[in-house]
Amino acid sequence: MIRHYTAYDINTPLDENSIICFDIETTSYFFINGMLQPYLVDKKDPDYVKQLNECPKGAIVWIWQICINGQSYYGRDIAEFAPFLKKICCKNQYQHLTVWVHNLAFEFQFIREYLNVSGMFARTTRKPMKFDAVFTDTVSCTFRCSYMLTRLSLENWAKKIGNIEKQSGTVDYNVLRTPYTPVTETELTYCEYDVYIMYLGIRQFLHKYGGIADIPLTQTGEVRSAIKQMYAKNNAYKKKVTKLQPHSRNEYNILKAAFGGGDTHAVACNAGQVLQNIGSFDLTSDYPSQMCKQKYPMTRFKACSVHERLDTDNYAYIILAVWDDVQSTTPARYIARSRCVSVSGGTYDNGRVINAKKVVMCTTEQDYNIMQQTYTAEKKTIIKLFKSKKGYLDKDFILYILELFANKTSLKGVAGMEDLYMQSKQFINSLFGMCVTDLLQPDISYDN
Repeated sequence: MIRHYTAYDINTPLDENSIICFDIETTSYFFINGMLQPYLVDKKDPDYVKQLNECPKGAIVWIWQICINGQSYYGRDIAEFAPFLKKICCKNQYQHLTVWVHNLAFEFQFIREYLNVSGMFARTTRKPMKFDAVFTDTVSCTFRCSYMLTRLSLENWAKKIGNIEKQSGTVDYNVLRTPYTPVTETELTYCEYDVYIMYLGIRQFLHKYGGIADIPLTQTGEVRSAIKQMYAKNNAYKKKVTKLQPHSRNEYNILKAAFGGGDTHAVACNAGQVLQNIGSFDLTSDYPSQMCKQKYPMTRFKACSVHERLDTDNYAYIILAVWDDVQSTTPARYIARSRCVSVSGGTYDNGRVINAKKVVMCTTEQDYNIMQQTYTAEKKTIIKLFKSKKGYLDKDFILYILELFANKTSLKGVAGMEDLYMQSKQFINSLFGMCVTDLLQPDISYDN
């Protein structure tokens, strides 16, 4: 054991706003030619990678650490963590404690078999954002993912906090370690800093929101919370937004089918090549810029005649169309197979349609216009058409975007304004994500 304290050594009373941060260090191992070998981080040659992919493999926790209100505790056997945590919680059985983990999806795979897991919330399989660990009928705690809240690596989170740095490079991951491997003071310091950085970061969130339970689950949730507060007393706007929500399953499915994110795809003729002397450019804060400058659907989409001439200056459209004998006219293919209702007789460039006998698609007028410019078709038929009156986003919302942008551009490097600068930068990057979050999330059930 190295600096292993029991729960009985924790004399400070804990409450629901106590900050508890947990982390593990692991060794990946492989059975190669009957021998147990570590993963060589710096070895990248294809034969080695192929060998690793084909051999039995696993991982083991060689140390775990937990920071409780600024005090760090260590343990070597991961099986001891659950009893340790249970003792802490049972000593404070009238409180519900929260344990923060940076990238909870990783640690979860090593601790789940020792915990009675319930109340799982996850976006995708094997990636929990939070869950409850139940110890008795009245005692439990909640594990939450701090990475989903910050979207920052520990190293970058430390830079944001200031006056502390992650101890990078002090642990050699090429060494095969077990819970019995001796640990140096340098390595212990590395482990301690990881949980202490989390503690300092969560402490800032606690000061900001006033309570652990009030801290949003995600970074986008932070922005959503700020917008809700901004419109808290504007009942007229709330009613307007509520009316715009889909009123039926069919309406929801149409809106979801028409939605698409950014277009990123390799040009087929250059795919797999290393190109030299390539130029590029970036539009600063382009998503929030478009949110301020462009008009968007401001009424519910209503069905209209398929023969109606498109008035894209005043109306937004959702177009359900069938194209026959489709052929791409550019090397950069735009129609994504995954976004089509159906494709018959198609050939593809990594998921993009090169040509097809028939394509059935549900698109916005923006996508439809680009497809018109980049594909030919023997026959194009619009079979359903929906339209919505266009308008600018709410004035207060636009002013908030402009305020964030002004802070982001004018406060960079200004002493004493670091927190406002970082918040503005993060918020402005999350505004679009907030606006397009799916209303219905899939249920993820946990069955061990």
